[in-house]
Amino acid sequence: MKHTLRIAALTAITAVMLALAGMASGSTSVPATSGKCPIVTGHKWILPYAPYTSGTQYDLSVHGNKITCKQAAGYVKKLVTQHVHTGVAFSGGPSGWTCKASPSKVGLAYFGTCQPKSEGFLPADYFAWTVG
Repeated sequence: MKHTLRIAALTAITAVMLALAGMASGSTSVPATSGKCPIVTGHKWILPYAPYTSGTQYDLSVHGNKITCKQAAGYVKKLVTQHVHTGVAFSGGPSGWTCKASPSKVGLAYFGTCQPKSEGFLPADYFAWTVG
């Protein structure tokens, strides 16, 4: 009887371990792209409030698996050269995505976000930049 219980217990433990191994390998098949990206150097920004600090570096982060840091950095370099209005979507991001930003002292997009149009209020995929 003890031998049968041990075999049953080992079988159950083995099944759980195999299931966990399968879940772990499945979760790593999608490239990890979420998190903080390297600093992006782009168009000069000037804060819209005193003392009007300025610079050319932007902090960039991505979330989800639809865009990489490298891709987002390319878009940010273009987006920060555009004149924007707070809360108003503007073009220049990835196709099928919407971008919104806040204007710097001279009206350029000094921080903002882009996300797929299909993802709504709490997107799983997005990228965001702010002054560095």
